[in-house]
Amino acid sequence: MYTYGLDAGGTGQAQVFVGPVQSPATVYFGSAPYASVAPWTSPNGTITVSPNPPGTTNPVTLACPPLVQAAAFGLPLK
Repeated sequence: MYTYGLDAGGTGQAQVFVGPVQSPATVYFGSAPYASVAPWTSPNGTITVSPNPPGTTNPVTLACPPLVQAAAFGLPLK
């Protein structure tokens, strides 16, 4: 889950599945669709959620979180 800015002001919340990208790039958990994006490729990398979440025409980029930095790249957890 992540929080992002809405075009009309305020914030929205959405979910994204980070893992092997499906074709099409949508994963279903029950009846709920989620965008699917490939994992971070470096501890300082970002991923871009596509398509844009509801309420925004701006791409949303997510930085690699500390837990993933530790688990995937061997960095100490801060």
